[in-house]
Amino acid sequence: MTQNKPLSFIEELTLKVAVFIASKDHMITAFLQQTGTTIDTLKETLATPDTQASLLDFILEQDSVLLSFCDSSPYEPDDVWHCRKQLPGFNIWDSI
Repeated sequence: MTQNKPLSFIEELTLKVAVFIASKDHMITAFLQQTGTTIDTLKETLATPDTQASLLDFILEQDSVLLSFCDSSPYEPDDVWHCRKQLPGFNIWDSI
């Protein structure tokens, strides 16, 4: 069963993910290197679906990072997962 989230929920969650990643030097460095972007570009494109997808992909790659985010926020791992499914570039086969 699909649990679509409202756009405002996705935007709020991804903003909190961005703050979480930016608050940890090693994570923001890894994210910027992985995506090939700069901090200025990240700030400029934060509200775009592609950047939001990249942020969610980043924390979904490692369970420990996802759980650390969820422990520090009101969100559950399923919230992150359902939001990611609604953004561009989602491929179910990449998640298996």
